[in-house]
Amino acid sequence: MSKMELKNYANEDWCDSLRRLRENSQGSGLSLKMQLDGLLRARHVTYWDYIRQDTLLSLQAPRTIVPDEMIFIVYHQISELYFRLILWEMEQLIDEGATVTADLFVNKIERINRYYEQLVSSFSIMVDGMDHHQFMQFRSALAPASGFQSLQYRLIDLHATALPHLVATAHRSQLTGYEPLDKLYRRIYWKEGAIDTKTGRKDLSLSEFEEKYDGLLLGKAARLEQRSLWSIYRRLASTYAVTDHCRSVLREFDVLANVKWPLVHLKAAMKHLHQASQPVESTGGTNWRKYLPPRYQQISYFPDLWTAEERDNWGRTYTYELMSKLVEA
Repeated sequence: MSKMELKNYANEDWCDSLRRLRENSQGSGLSLKMQLDGLLRARHVTYWDYIRQDTLLSLQAPRTIVPDEMIFIVYHQISELYFRLILWEMEQLIDEGATVTADLFVNKIERINRYYEQLVSSFSIMVDGMDHHQFMQFRSALAPASGFQSLQYRLIDLHATALPHLVATAHRSQLTGYEPLDKLYRRIYWKEGAIDTKTGRKDLSLSEFEEKYDGLLLGKAARLEQRSLWSIYRRLASTYAVTDHCRSVLREFDVLANVKWPLVHLKAAMKHLHQASQPVESTGGTNWRKYLPPRYQQISYFPDLWTAEERDNWGRTYTYELMSKLVEA
């Protein structure tokens, strides 16, 4: 290297970078020279290594020879990746705890809303982009697996709001406000969707899910009892830090997660499972006709942001719009 080149490198920016690298090395116990030697010998990053492209594309394993099963698998995997992003934003807010500012809170909720908007808008892949006859061919090979069994979907609920807000509508009038967490969890709304209304027995999809994840979810519920997004919102509201814009993005989040997202699933079920002669059961055995319509569940993460009339009519306008579109189709 020439003297001129050395002079170019010996500027303030380079010196500052070396100084910070040296400070970092002191904290790690590594010498600056060792770190620089490591950088010298490190391989450069390629797109396929960074994204793990080969691994990613090896994760689709259809159980049948029906071509459109690939669409079904890939879309569900995409959904789980969006769930991961949603939880990623939620966990950052929860980890920050009492230091969350109103601006940071709004920024994260807006990010979450964008992820949900993508989920909702892209679900036409499942409704219109998948051949009905092919779906009916491969679906029998998937039982008793069900999207009902998505752990991340359940974790989003627990991160978003207080457990009493997630209790099934049939049990809410009995709540006293002093119930232990395990009792509230047993009455959580989504469990009702996997119980046979005639026999009262749990479907296999629910039994297996409970066996695998109930302990984890109860532990999460205990950790999040005073740390959910609902708790953060209440804390900010108590300091008058909540603006109309903040309330607006939270209401949007509520509608996207608890009205529009279930409704696009209902639309898919109506197309693929609701036959003229006899409704077809889901692969997991879930009672989708009662589980999916928001007006039955009436789940709201932020109930204080809605009037009594809005809560009473929860999701009905969107449901009517959906039904009219299905009739027109």
